[in-house]
Parts: sequence; structure tokens; C-alpha cells
Amino acid sequence: MKRANRIDRQVAACRGRRSVGGAITMNRGLVIALLLIMTVQLLLAATTLDAAEEQWLQYRLSKEMYNQHAYARRQNIECVVRAPEGVDLPAFASDQVLYGCWTTPMVEAGFLHVAINFRDNLRRTGSFLFIDADCDGSLADENPIKAISQSSSWLQFPGVKILFPGDDGPITYHANVQFYCREETKRLYFSAAGWYEGDITIGEDRQHCLLIDYNSNGAFNDSSFAVGKGDQIKIGAKNSLDERYLGTYLQIGTTIYDLEVARDGSHLAILPAHDVPVGSVQVPDEIDSVSFVGELGHIVWNTSRGEPQVPAGRWIVNSWQINRRAEDGKMWSLSGTGFPAKSAFDVQQGQRLSLDIGEPLRAKLIAEKTGDRYSFEEKLEGREGERITVYCEGRRPKAPRLQIKDAGGDLQQDLAFQYG
Repeated sequence: MKRANRIDRQVAACRGRRSVGGAITMNRGLVIALLLIMTVQLLLAATTLDAAEEQWLQYRLSKEMYNQHAYARRQNIECVVRAPEGVDLPAFASDQVLYGCWTTPMVEAGFLHVAINFRDNLRRTGSFLFIDADCDGSLADENPIKAISQSSSWLQFPGVKILFPGDDGPITYHANVQFYCREETKRLYFSAAGWYEGDITIGEDRQHCLLIDYNSNGAFNDSSFAVGKGDQIKIGAKNSLDERYLGTYLQIGTTIYDLEVARDGSHLAILPAHDVPVGSVQVPDEIDSVSFVGELGHIVWNTSRGEPQVPAGRWIVNSWQINRRAEDGKMWSLSGTGFPAKSAFDVQQGQRLSLDIGEPLRAKLIAEKTGDRYSFEEKLEGREGERITVYCEGRRPKAPRLQIKDAGGDLQQDLAFQYG
């Protein structure tokens, strides 16, 4: 209290003390005190700003094996008979036990041990899953997880809870686990059961956002040059979300933002990016839209806006689409996806790059013989070997047919292909 009164008296005294030039003169101690106060206020303001940049999301969970709202790809786990060395094991109910490792960057080892204890007849009760859910390197202290759905070849373990170690306490994660057992093939599949969701602010707009652990490895901030290997963000209106792979940048419309996502998915920061080095990518005139994927992010471009402007770096085409109206008025569309790694390209700042994608297409007929039986497959490929999908008025057209004729030209068989 005495110190506060002293500062108050010094402030009051300096109000009436002026130099010849009219400037206020202050005691040196008062100047230091005021500077300290201003410094603290600036630090508080900076802390408030940083907190405002972080936007928090809510954790959601679905025990559906195929959740379309927040779909994640399955991680395939090879199963082996040999038990892992140095790992304490529980008392299994039967001798049929297989072991595997679920890959995750959320633990120092880079994986968690998994064991499946199953019966010959999967329809019978008594099959259990064991996973190192507390991440301590042991299976001996884990509770057996009973399958809730079973068939002759599948066991399902939905919503398996895992607690990753975190700086501020355990991080909750859930996985949907499936076990496939048929003849020589026995495999575990892990897919993310939880995701983060909520409304966030971008500029002056409110957008709905989902963060998805798309590669199902426990982390929510993975980016990858390989299509489908990184995580995803869905953003936009709640009933119309745009899907993007994560990267350094996030494109919304024609604006590029800096994107930072917490490893556990709980929050993110999206701020306007400044001085982003970009180059132009020229595509054939018939291309209506094109998208690119890389560790820098996911760029989607409607060519009616002109040539795509892409941040400088290494990219691969994720998809392209051509829309064309036929003489009968029906709208047809072609799309190309699944580009091979060899088709990757580099964008240089301020330079223009041309890509030969789109038409012409190649139709391929593949015939295979197994014993005395033949199987046939028909597919369309693009210039780089990408898969081609055809739609008419938003639907798949009738599947093509295969006609087999003899040497004289007489029809022997008329077969219909099936999609899938």
C-alpha cells in the first residue's frame, strides 16, 4: 500500500511540473515504473491475441464401423503367431493368439502392442482383443475387450478407448477395431472412431469444421505427399463441407491461410498467409476443375477463375473433372483420380508449368485365366494411368457389355460388366 501511494504522489507531482519547452518532466523511478506497467500490458495483450488465434473443437465419437460423417481410412495390421519379446502378456483363454502392432506417433516407441485371442468358430463367444491402452508397454494389465458383433469371418470391437500420454494429462482416443479371419488371411484393421468438430471463425465468417484422423494413427495433424496418407479437415456450411487434406496452408476460395493443427486435434489456428510464393499451373482448356495435394496442403481450383495459382513446392494431381453436355441435353462428366507417384511435379515461384492431363483416354480390356475359367475386366485410364470415372446426369451410366464371337463372327456370349 505504501508503494502504491508513493507512485500516486509522484504522478500527481509531475502533473504541475513542466520544463521550459513545455514537456512534462518525470522522476526517473516513475518512468521505470510506467514502462514496466506498459510492458506487462503489452505482454498480456500478446497472450490474449495468441489465445484468440487458437480455436477449440469438441471431441465426438461414433462406434459405427463405417462413419460417413467423419470417414477415416483403415490401418491394416499384419498378425503373427510369435509373441513380441520383452512384453508381459495376460492369461489367454485359448491357445489361438495372434499379435500385431498398431503404428502411432503418439507414443515414443511409435507403436502399441495388440493381441487377438480367438476361437476356431468366430460365431461362438469367447474371442477377445487386448491392446496396450495405457501405453505402458505391457499387455498383462489390460482388460480383455469382447467382440460385440461377429460372423463366420469377422469380429468387431467398436470404440476401443486408448489413453495417450500428454503434457497436461492423458489424451483420450477411440478406435474401431476389426479382425478378419479366413483361411490363410488373418488381419486386424484399425480406424479412427473419434473426431473433433465445432464452429470456428475465419476472417469475419463463421464456418463449421471437422478434424479427422484420416490415416487412423492417433494423431490429427499429419500431412503427406502421398494422397490419402495425411489427415483431413472438412470446412464450410454445416450441410455442405469442403474436404481438404492437411498441410502448411489451407485454401478457402481464392484465399490461402496458414494452418496449424494441434497434434491431438483439440484446437487449430487459421490465419491469413502473407507473401506466399506461388507459381501458375496450366491445364488443358477442357478441364473444368482440378485439385493438387502435397505436404503444403490441398488446392482445389475451378478453371473458370483462370490458371491455378499454387504455392511453390512439390505437388501431385489429386483429381480433375471435365463436364460436357451431349446433343440430347444430358450432362456427362469425366473425372480422373489415383495418379501414380511418378507424375509428381514441382511448382517454382513466379513460373508457369504445363500439365498434360485429361483427354484422350485409354480403354483397356484385361483377361485372366484361372484353371478353365476366364475373367475379364474393363477400365478407363487417363494420360498418366489415373483411374477414370464416368457419370451421366450425376449417375453411373449402364455398365459396358462384352460380346464373344467365334472365328466366323457369330455371337457366342453377351456378358454385362458390373461396377465395383
